[in-house]
Amino acid sequence: MISFKDAVTIPRSIRSLTFSALGGLAALLCCASQSYASKAIVIGDSIGVGISMAGHVPRLAHNSVTIRSADALSQLKRVPHDSVAIISLGTNDAVGSIKGVESGIDKIVAFAKSEDLHVVWVGPPCVRKGWNKNVAKLDEILKTRLAGKIPYVSAADTALCEGDLRAGDGVHFNMRGYSMLWARASEAAGVPIEAGKADQGDDSGSKGSKRKRAHAKKRHAPQKDPAEQAALEPAPAGDAHAEVASK
Repeated sequence: MISFKDAVTIPRSIRSLTFSALGGLAALLCCASQSYASKAIVIGDSIGVGISMAGHVPRLAHNSVTIRSADALSQLKRVPHDSVAIISLGTNDAVGSIKGVESGIDKIVAFAKSEDLHVVWVGPPCVRKGWNKNVAKLDEILKTRLAGKIPYVSAADTALCEGDLRAGDGVHFNMRGYSMLWARASEAAGVPIEAGKADQGDDSGSKGSKRKRAHAKKRHAPQKDPAEQAALEPAPAGDAHAEVASK
């Protein structure tokens, strides 16, 4: 008669085969999960330049882009469908005029939806007191307009207003601040983001782009004393909107 112990004993060869198969399955699952990590690209304004540097991901973002400008939609149209588009827009509007931003927001949302793009929007940060009313209004407009459509990351909360996270111009961040924005944006994406290898903008091999990256690194570098660094900024913060308007 076969005992219960004998009946449930699994031969060693079968056990080895079973564990080997399970190990192979685990490896496949691990590799599969890694392959589903999404790429990211940052579009929008100069805040977006800093975010891309913090995340070491490519960017189309550059200075002086507003929600209402043709550049914003043009950049979005160049985003690959397999990438998460992190949009940084609203700062240049806030330091100028926010009149008519609703239609610009709606156009961006409509295009993103029509192309089934995975998008996260990072709003404007708190800035110098003279512009903060615009920031607060635009922050609310973006929250309302994007609700249920696109994940929105507010940059206007007090945690990001701290002086040790900001550049000396009262608008931009240092790399500690940009790292916080990147962390929030990548979390809002809701999917793993593929780790970047280098800080690259569009056409990164050109001499012009190398100069732009060097300028961006200087502008967005960590600053121990923001007050002293304010004089080193390449352009006063108040000229940001004027530059857009002059184009």
